[in-house]
Amino acid sequence: MKELVLAGVSLALAASHAMGQINAGDQKPEPSVPFNMVQVTTL
Repeated sequence: MKELVLAGVSLALAASHAMGQINAGDQKPEPSVPFNMVQVTTL
């Protein structure tokens, strides 16, 4: 049972590390976006 828990925790940590967001650094924003921006609500 202890080995199963350890394997599950190891798998969860490995998966979260693999899907981490990359750092864009000094990348400039694009002047135009490839999709339509629409306001859906105001708060």
